[in-house]
Amino acid sequence: MGMPGRAASWRKSVAVHHAVGRVAPVTAVIAAVTLLSACSGARASSTKAVFRPPTSVHARLLVPSHYSPVYEMRTPGTAVSASAVFQETLTSDQEVFTAHRHGYGLAFVQSQTYPVVTTDGGLTWQIDGPFFYISAADGPAFVEQIGSAPPDTVYVWGEAGHVVVSTDGGAHWWSSQFDGVLSMGDEFDVTLKGHVLIVVSSIHPTRTYVSTNGRTWTLTR
Repeated sequence: MGMPGRAASWRKSVAVHHAVGRVAPVTAVIAAVTLLSACSGARASSTKAVFRPPTSVHARLLVPSHYSPVYEMRTPGTAVSASAVFQETLTSDQEVFTAHRHGYGLAFVQSQTYPVVTTDGGLTWQIDGPFFYISAADGPAFVEQIGSAPPDTVYVWGEAGHVVVSTDGGAHWWSSQFDGVLSMGDEFDVTLKGHVLIVVSSIHPTRTYVSTNGRTWTLTR
């Protein structure tokens, strides 16, 4: 009476042994497929790591309401003290004039950087648009340089990649970010030749973007 039970147990053990034998190769196949997928993913990641700058960069219009009521912003036309303007512009030769008494500059008011305008040769200054930068909140996107061309083109930039342009004397300001466009660590300069604005990176390989209005920038090399 005991033999059938032992036989059944033996057959069950053999069945389990064969089942395990069949499962093992399947497990090995799954492991191999997983390894190949990982290798493919690594190759894809290395391909994505190659930096290719976009062929164009588009600006956004700065609108004061975008910042309110989070920040207390000075409205255009608000008078700015000479000391606020001198701190950021006159002491660093960062004010520019498009006519004998009409000029533009940058003012630092309560940790915010604003464009300012003068019509009396710099005796008085007024805010000429929304702020371009606020300390801490905007991180490295500061602006510190300013240029202009008659009659109404003004352009402002900082080495970290922020460019702001107005072609109507401050009525509208267009902001472009190049910090994620140029290679890591790039610094750049903005110049104006004729009516063409030029952004040139300073680190090899040199990359150049051009624009006629500060709204759309096109990669030329």
